[in-house]
Amino acid sequence: MEENSIEIWRIFHLTNAPGSGKSYTLKCFVNSLNPNMYKVVYIPISTLTVMDFYRYLSDGLGLIPKHRKCDMFRQIQDVILSYHSKNITPVIIVDEAQFISNSILDDLRIIFNFDMDTKNYALLILSGQTQLIIQLNRQAHEALRQRIVLNYSFKGFKQRRNKRIYNIQIKMCRMQMKQYLLMTQLN
Repeated sequence: MEENSIEIWRIFHLTNAPGSGKSYTLKCFVNSLNPNMYKVVYIPISTLTVMDFYRYLSDGLGLIPKHRKCDMFRQIQDVILSYHSKNITPVIIVDEAQFISNSILDDLRIIFNFDMDTKNYALLILSGQTQLIIQLNRQAHEALRQRIVLNYSFKGFKQRRNKRIYNIQIKMCRMQMKQYLLMTQLN
């Protein structure tokens, strides 16, 4: 188990305007992952309370959520460790993350804190509109922001004739995410 542990956090961040291809890129990325090696949890609704977020994440990880936040926290960390022991990496995707509350962002940093912040066993992808960048740049989120290893901002296209460029851009983003995953698996 120790040889497969990754010494850095894996947080990806995708941003741009609505309709620029973020969700589609995530779908293509998820479809390209080996389901025997990755457990994907897609959270499309980010206007949740902290407790609702914990329940949604717990359910996505295959858990029956406990009633108290501290119990769900322990459940989530335990199941992530369990997946890791089976060489499965949980991939947690929060779409429309520009609406996520500061409290949930704080808890995400804590949920993915393993072995006193020296180990990482999951991938977190925050995808949203450019307002998310403003939110993450706040002083309160500096610790989370420092753990983001891939920032990708899509360039929007207004005309249909740019579909080819749009598809190339999506492929480039997917390749960067997959290359990073491959690099971390080799370490």
